[in-house]
Amino acid sequence: MFFKPDVKLVTSTAPWPVYIALAILLPSIFLFLAASVKKLGIVKTDIAQRLSLFIPILAAYFIFKEDFNNLKIIGLAIGFVAIFLTFLRKSDHQEARKESLLYPIMVFVGFGVIDVLFKQIALYKELPYTTSLFTVFCLSFVVSLLIVITMVISGKIKLQLVNVVCGLILGFLTLATFFFT
Repeated sequence: MFFKPDVKLVTSTAPWPVYIALAILLPSIFLFLAASVKKLGIVKTDIAQRLSLFIPILAAYFIFKEDFNNLKIIGLAIGFVAIFLTFLRKSDHQEARKESLLYPIMVFVGFGVIDVLFKQIALYKELPYTTSLFTVFCLSFVVSLLIVITMVISGKIKLQLVNVVCGLILGFLTLATFFFT
């Protein structure tokens, strides 16, 4: 509503493979994020999410052909080593089993790929970025609804009003970050 997306501009020539990939990845990655927090804790999950920034950085260099000087490369290397060493530090409270590492790996890869896909949308100049965002978020909403309906029908979750209200509040705050950044 704030950015007034022009959905009439979204045609068959739009980058639909990127839109669909994001529509599936956005809600799916939050399921992996929740599982990672549950299995490994918020700290290691947050570190995995932060490490994911290296995927779009590598994509910027190798795919989008952006220039990197020696100072940028040294800074990235130091940051990567620092975050990686923090991730490897053993927790006093919780030992991670090998099968639990799937979740932070998926968080790492998922958020990294999402960043790269958003960059591809930003480079697509035939549509305003806000129109593309609106399209992706509407598709993600549909995918999210399908996931929730499937989970409710299968008995994996119970739909509760408090969760819906909290989800709406979180969604509003997330929208505010897009609007004010």
